[in-house]
Amino acid sequence: MNTPRLSSADRLDLVRSPILKGVRAALALAGRAFQAAVATTLVLLSSAAFANAQTVINAGSPSGTISTATPSLSVPVTITRTDATPNRLFHVTFQLSGGLTLTGGTAGILEGNYLDSSGATTVMNVMDNGGGSYSVDGTILGAPCNNVALTGTLFTIPVSSSDTSGTGTVTLTETVLRDCDNADLSSSVGTAASVAIENVLPVVTVSAPNGAEFWAVGSTHAITWTATDNVSVTDVDLAYSTDGGATYPNAIATGIANSGSFAWTIPAVASSQVRVRVTAHDPAGNAGADASDADFTIGQWSLTASSGANGSIAPAGVTLVNDGGGQAYTITPDANHHVADVLVDAVSVGAVTSYTFTNVTANHTISASFAIDTYTITASAGANGSISPSGAVSVDHGANQAFTITPDANYHVADVLVDAVSVGAVTSYTFTNVTASHTISASFAIDTYTITASAGAGGSISPSGAVSVDHGASQAFTITADSGFHTLDVLVDAVSVGAVSSYTFTNVTAGHTIAASFEANPSV
Repeated sequence: MNTPRLSSADRLDLVRSPILKGVRAALALAGRAFQAAVATTLVLLSSAAFANAQTVINAGSPSGTISTATPSLSVPVTITRTDATPNRLFHVTFQLSGGLTLTGGTAGILEGNYLDSSGATTVMNVMDNGGGSYSVDGTILGAPCNNVALTGTLFTIPVSSSDTSGTGTVTLTETVLRDCDNADLSSSVGTAASVAIENVLPVVTVSAPNGAEFWAVGSTHAITWTATDNVSVTDVDLAYSTDGGATYPNAIATGIANSGSFAWTIPAVASSQVRVRVTAHDPAGNAGADASDADFTIGQWSLTASSGANGSIAPAGVTLVNDGGGQAYTITPDANHHVADVLVDAVSVGAVTSYTFTNVTANHTISASFAIDTYTITASAGANGSISPSGAVSVDHGANQAFTITPDANYHVADVLVDAVSVGAVTSYTFTNVTASHTISASFAIDTYTITASAGAGGSISPSGAVSVDHGASQAFTITADSGFHTLDVLVDAVSVGAVSSYTFTNVTAGHTIAASFEANPSV
């Protein structure tokens, strides 16, 4: 259904325009308000031509009662006519009284099936006149204008009320119908709608159980109450809570007579936070309730067992135990895991694999947590270097663990032993898929440099050859000419230091060379 809105001015002008102003004025108004609503100029017909038509517009009384269970009812405004003259437009004003208000404002008023029964495009507009009075206008837009329905619903009015009780009314105060030529069609106001209002809740008082009782499982006790209502109490529902009245998910009895007493066989529900609620209903669907003022106890206790990931506890979940009874639990970790801790009533009892409750007189909880098995890799380093991480390193089962071996400045890794077996002078090592404990140790040595000493014919240098020297150390060399020879020159790193008989390298930080050359003494 296409229901665009008209402006208030156009709607009122169109509805209230005197017919005798003529065809030209009517067509001008229709063109402004509905655009193509009237496409053909027709001669206006006198309203007297329809004086004998029997058309009645009624406000129908809805079934049911406005209540807390049904906060809104819908009032249909209907039309009944005997004249099948095509009807293009209606205008209805109604008055709400007796505590009724419009539910959802004017947008809640919905067009019915009357105007569009022929498949035409329609528009409806609602005006709030103030004081509970509203006007509703509906029209067929354009052609065809062939609505010849004799009955139907013009629109529906949703109403609600905050009054405690009474009867509200919807009274039609004005009706206007127009034919396809914008001429009046005779109509009259029919019945007013009566809407019953009943928002009073039943009053309930629970007398037993009302707190501090102990009711044993399997025994029978009387739930007692009183329930009254300004009309009547049709039936009551009974339910109980095991969370101190926070929720009532457990039905005891539903739809029973308001006798004031019910024999309850106590179920096997162990709790010290039980309350009973009685809910009374009246004919309008209103519900009033009362519950035990305080908690009472049902004589079984709940032992709630839970476990974290990677293990289990048996039995798991909630186990019901009679007062003074007991229950044993077994805690089992998964493969390659172990019990980390067991909490009883949130207090640790250690990493035990079994626990037994004895002489139970209260609710309890037991929860087990688990951890993966771990192994220790003991990492150590000798002087002049480090290994990281060091010390006792904990590694999860199946995990990897990398170590970095770092010598001090001017030192180098001498060797790395894994489980006492050399893996070489490596600077890193990774244990993979660890399933046992291990050791890793690193040793270090100072950096050394080579001084290559050589001597030509006619003499010697000592020490000679490749001489290893620690970082920062000194190394002395002695140059000795053979008999009949003398030192000609000494070259250090290919640079002459003269015909010296000795030379000392100090604070050695790199490799060097030293070479001595000799010459025969001249003949005398």
